[in-house]
Amino acid sequence: MSKHFTLPYEGGLIEKNLPKGILHSYEKIWTEIYPESRPASNAIADIIVDAINASPDGKLFRLGLTTGSTPTSLYNELARRHAAGKVSFRNVEIVTIDEYYPSSKDERQSRNFRIHEALLDKVDILEENVHIPDGTVPQECVSDYCAQFDKIARGLDLLVIGIGEQGQVGFNEAGTTVKSRTRTVRLSYKSRKRQARAFNHDISATPQSAITIGIDTMLSASRIILMAWGEDKADAVKAIAEGVPSGDCPASLLQLHDNISFYVDDTAASNLTRIVAPWLVGPCDWTPKFVRKAVVWLCQTVGKPILKLTEKDYLDNSLSELIEKFGPFDKINIDVFNHLQLTITGWPGGKPNADDSTRPVSAKPFPKTVLIFSPHPDDDVISMGGTFIRLATQGHDVHVAYETSGNVAVHDDVVLQHMDCAYQLGFADKFDEVKAIIDSKRPGEPEPKALMAIKGAIRRSEARGAVRSFGLNANTNAHFLNLPFYETGGATNIEGFRIKKLKRSVTISRLLPVLSLASMNSVSSVPLPVGSAGSGSFGSALWNCILYGAYHVASIGLYVAHAQKFTKKSQCLSSMVLGFIINAVVISLVNFGLLAVAMNPDLPNYSVYTLLFAQRGILSSVLAPLVSILIIVGSVFSGVNMITGFVNRVVTGLEKNEDKKTASKKRGIRTKITALACTLVTFSISQFGLLPLVKKGYSYLGFACIIVIVIPFLVRMVLELAGVVKE
Repeated sequence: MSKHFTLPYEGGLIEKNLPKGILHSYEKIWTEIYPESRPASNAIADIIVDAINASPDGKLFRLGLTTGSTPTSLYNELARRHAAGKVSFRNVEIVTIDEYYPSSKDERQSRNFRIHEALLDKVDILEENVHIPDGTVPQECVSDYCAQFDKIARGLDLLVIGIGEQGQVGFNEAGTTVKSRTRTVRLSYKSRKRQARAFNHDISATPQSAITIGIDTMLSASRIILMAWGEDKADAVKAIAEGVPSGDCPASLLQLHDNISFYVDDTAASNLTRIVAPWLVGPCDWTPKFVRKAVVWLCQTVGKPILKLTEKDYLDNSLSELIEKFGPFDKINIDVFNHLQLTITGWPGGKPNADDSTRPVSAKPFPKTVLIFSPHPDDDVISMGGTFIRLATQGHDVHVAYETSGNVAVHDDVVLQHMDCAYQLGFADKFDEVKAIIDSKRPGEPEPKALMAIKGAIRRSEARGAVRSFGLNANTNAHFLNLPFYETGGATNIEGFRIKKLKRSVTISRLLPVLSLASMNSVSSVPLPVGSAGSGSFGSALWNCILYGAYHVASIGLYVAHAQKFTKKSQCLSSMVLGFIINAVVISLVNFGLLAVAMNPDLPNYSVYTLLFAQRGILSSVLAPLVSILIIVGSVFSGVNMITGFVNRVVTGLEKNEDKKTASKKRGIRTKITALACTLVTFSISQFGLLPLVKKGYSYLGFACIIVIVIPFLVRMVLELAGVVKE
């Protein structure tokens, strides 16, 4: 998880200096809450590494592990620390807790394959010290095998496991008893449907059974660490940490262990008492939003509307502190009631020509440009259809950005239905062709890309129909980003995300100026560190170049995102013009702006060029200006070369001949890669390559570096543009 998105701080429990006994007073398994999974995984990695390093020489440290998505960040951190020489696994014995049955270790979906790929192949553990349930054991022998494996899995020094959305641990599901040991289990339909994500969402390809160690086996470990990330596991986390031990939530049975801890992120912890009702635990930071949260909670708890809450209700539910700070109670009731009442409006975009001092949305500007983000091509209607309609009918310019294609939710039968409809209408007879693609699918393997493309088109047509029904233009107001989330296997894998996929990621024409404006605003609004490392110093020059290098990389990413197959001349022209404007603005701000600074001795000296100008003699009068001019010219030529790439993409997009498409596509890709490489190399060499060479006494070498690398590059581009050299 590279980014973490949560609501801003709105008050809550004051945990600083709060005794642990009070902080965890509602928790039967003490729970450590972290902002996200990565720092939590780092903390668990600290425990594992310290335990391994503290293990006596000659004694194997016995570590129990799980697989799945939960421990991914933990395994990445352990592999990183091993690569850094902070821990060795040669004296470690690893036991994993489950495996599909039947399954082979060579199958990508098997637990054996996944843990080797995620961790074991990246560390120096001895193969004889790895114990993973064998999914190939004959059925008549599997019971004896499980009994033998149970002996191996007992008495672990440390067991680290993730929990499922219903409180599963391993494949111990609802109905598991505290006495359960290693055994084969029958997977429920819900479990198989959940596990089908690893089998290309094909439940028929998902194994019906599994081998898992039992709760009693887990309880034999010296120490247990549980992990859970994400709001989908919030209910399970509460049941495990605060609930009654029950076979309906197998992980809650682990409350019986004397040395167990629970590591969660803040979304997984969102239902814990210290988060939901922290006033029950200790002193709180009472912000206005937090006061409203407490009053709404109190209404739900006592079953009364706000204005009927009494002082006794507050006192009986540990809200005396709230009354002491903001009371009396009836004042709190009225204040919260009035605020909530003002959030209700029939004008979600603001009511024009009205007093908006008490309205939730300002009246101006009107109309507003509204951008709705819809994770799937139906979430906009399902989640906020009424608001969507009001925004459109009240005159606002409403756009919808559909983040994913939603193709994985389209069944094969629906595809055939659409193909049959097209055939019946006389448009095309592709039914047999598509049927053959569907029949070629193999259980557990990625779906054919051609089939996924059809499914994506079906979802797009549904979304466009919804937009039209709201009175909007589907061609200009519906935008399909086709992000790779939720897709697995053949269509796109998030870990294998390539630039090739990005070319289809944006089909927005009216939103492009907004994106470019945001890009240019970021260039002009970031403060330059004047004098932060001394006027004209190497440190300030380095900082300055890092800033502007980041601007270039951001603008290049924007170019690539816009490089797509166009179907309309207006889109082609708008993208060409936009690309040229962005390129010109960035180049002007960076190169010409710095050149002006460098040539004016009264301005702060914080650029590489300034360091060159600061030298004496021939460097000041000849070489430094030449270097600056070379960099500017090289950047401009890079921009021109990139624009030619856009032209070629336009040609490719407008070609209708089926035989020419393949050649045009290859030419477009080559052009895009060439343009991107030209720009990256020129910017990198001009702004980063000189940094180690700009100190006094090395400027001649820096100038030589620019000449040797940039001049051939410029010659190549000039010849290419002149037609002497073909792509």
